[in-house]
Amino acid sequence: MPCDIATVLSKCLRVTPEDRPEVQEIFDVLQTAVLQAKVQEGSIDERCPRSFICPLSIAVMKHPVICADGYSYERSAILSYMRRCRNSPVTGQELANHTLTNNAWLSRAITIYEGRTMHPVR
Repeated sequence: MPCDIATVLSKCLRVTPEDRPEVQEIFDVLQTAVLQAKVQEGSIDERCPRSFICPLSIAVMKHPVICADGYSYERSAILSYMRRCRNSPVTGQELANHTLTNNAWLSRAITIYEGRTMHPVR
């Protein structure tokens, strides 16, 4: 993973914009590195579906919401982010609006998953 980070960061230093990585590539590499570190330290279960993890806080979501970019985030993390930025934290594109919609399906899926991992069926 350190090699992936070094590679993407070296691409950021290229002179011509066409040779630089897209925001999404940078985001993916850094998010993966943080996620792997949290799995190694034991704060996130390695079997946890990635869709349950907020791309901003890199933690399992408690109150997932859907943002205008179509991605789900932990409510408090995206609200804090939107106070400072107008662009999607994942795509880098400007957000069409700042409307957040509760992601009830994801919230329920996380609750079911956490119940099973805390009380595994034998």
